[in-house]
Amino acid sequence: RLRAPLGFLAVAVAPFVRPGLPRPFTRGFRGSHYDAATLRQIMAAAFSDVPAGVLHQFNRWVRDDSFNSEDGAVDYRERMSAIRAPALVIAGQGDRLALPPCVKDGYERLGSPEKRFVEMGAEHGSHDDYDHLDLIMGRRAHEEVFPHVLAWLEAEA
Repeated sequence: RLRAPLGFLAVAVAPFVRPGLPRPFTRGFRGSHYDAATLRQIMAAAFSDVPAGVLHQFNRWVRDDSFNSEDGAVDYRERMSAIRAPALVIAGQGDRLALPPCVKDGYERLGSPEKRFVEMGAEHGSHDDYDHLDLIMGRRAHEEVFPHVLAWLEAEA
């Protein structure tokens, strides 16, 4: 099957990645949130090849502002109201892949009566704005993001 070689490309460029790279080259994370060695490890390990069909579907969703099955028969946005499981939704104020307003829209569509939305960023009391991968791998994630997850899990227990 045809795949986009994102994993191969990430491993190939990992030795050259450093915290000071311009933001257009670090889509999904902010280099300043990592030391150089961690940043190279993340780059080499966090990406994998993506099937062409998945990329095609993502492209269609962005192009058409849709969130549906390939054949158009299932509208995932409409069906989110049927999700009743407890949910913690965390957005990064500086996320350039999952924009906070889009994440908030998904959160509001969830049908769960037990849900919580948290936006991580300087405006909301965090040390800095969080990008996509920063929420789980950033230098301060264990101090600023993980306590929200732990508190939510303890409240749900």
